[in-house]
Amino acid sequence: MTTTAEWYADCLSLNDEYDLSALQDPALLSLETRIVEHLTNSWCTEQKARLLLEVVVLTTPAVCVEIGAFTGSCTLPMAAGLSYLQHGHAHIIDAWSNAEAVRGLPPDDVNTVWWSGLDMAAVKGQFTQMLHDWQLTHVCDVLPEPSRDAVSKVPSIDFLHLDGNFSEQGALLDSELYLPKVTTGGYALLSNALVTVASLPTKMKALRPFFESCEIIAELDGGNTLLFRKR
Repeated sequence: MTTTAEWYADCLSLNDEYDLSALQDPALLSLETRIVEHLTNSWCTEQKARLLLEVVVLTTPAVCVEIGAFTGSCTLPMAAGLSYLQHGHAHIIDAWSNAEAVRGLPPDDVNTVWWSGLDMAAVKGQFTQMLHDWQLTHVCDVLPEPSRDAVSKVPSIDFLHLDGNFSEQGALLDSELYLPKVTTGGYALLSNALVTVASLPTKMKALRPFFESCEIIAELDGGNTLLFRKR
């Protein structure tokens, strides 16, 4: 496969494995437009939103898992793809806890200060409201707990989105716990790959398991979002 610096669904179908004409369905195009407009100025960029929706529609995963949902800006396109297909289920894992968000981070780091000050109950409320407004509760199993505790409740994964703890230990643990559950030929998306804590890129060790067991398919957002396929 050839790595792309932007999102093009063609990079999934170099061997004619997927029917890209499925992405031309007017109902899907309308859904994609509404999602992109809704996510304007969110943490989920337009390219990332299109990737999440289109990968789900093309690969028809039975099980999706997301670590770190926050308000659900990335959950939306993934879950909306499952709802459009009327196939598959998403396990959404987030503790919505200040203590968990800053676990492993230095006390004086800007990330620690920011995450410590959030009203996590309100953040979770925004997430829940998003699922209700978009009628996606039927495709999502929400696990409000740390990822290390939820892993035993998750089956084999066809599409994984990792966007959890920013610490070196936390990010590496998520990779080690969840990447082995991804099926051969399944996909994994790593967000905030370039995040820094105390001026250090803390997700570099978390990338090692990806490069050992996957091939990289695409990089978005200046390399901050990476799509892999499990070998």
